[in-house]
Amino acid sequence: MGNGWWNGSFGPSNEECSHYQKRRQQQRMSSQSGLEVDDHLSDEDIEINEAETEEQNLQRGGQQVPPLPVCEMLTNEHSIPPITFWLMQFLRKLSQYTQIKVHQVETDYSWALFQSVLLSFNKETIVSYLGRAFVICSKLKSWKEIRMFTVLQICSAHVLKAVAQSIGRKTADKGLKEFASFAFARLQNATSMTTALTIFRSLFGIVTHSILKKQR
Repeated sequence: MGNGWWNGSFGPSNEECSHYQKRRQQQRMSSQSGLEVDDHLSDEDIEINEAETEEQNLQRGGQQVPPLPVCEMLTNEHSIPPITFWLMQFLRKLSQYTQIKVHQVETDYSWALFQSVLLSFNKETIVSYLGRAFVICSKLKSWKEIRMFTVLQICSAHVLKAVAQSIGRKTADKGLKEFASFAFARLQNATSMTTALTIFRSLFGIVTHSILKKQR
């Protein structure tokens, strides 16, 4: 979630799509055969290709579609009450035009944004959200039971940067910092509790060993 606007356009015309689909197919065929295509696309070509990809993603049900900024907020008070009020106003206005529920909201690494999104979209606190997230990761609830909630997605790059900075304040060991950051990045990409626990145990073992070694 961030500053932005609704651009009202999802892609090029059918004729343009057909033209660029043929060009991209030729490029893929040349690439697969080991040939290089000397074809420098203009800025307009790139924009049309990106719009075409976005349109195809939307037709597939929104899978792998990047966040779409739809509104912006200017404020000098970055706290939960004003942000929550602004988001609730946005949802009220949105409900006047569509009944479609916002499935996912992406934010920067900000506790004010986290809690404001949860309060306005799901009417829940951060504690209840974390409990629900654990239940989902443990596969104790089905998709039908959780699909009515909006998913809060945090920018992984922001989280990784915050973790790396936090680790850097605890140790001057560059190798340990890089390893811990790498392990956390693996945790972010884990798709099961089993994988996450395996990574966490390895990280815990190495960090603990490093601490005990220094204490001797």
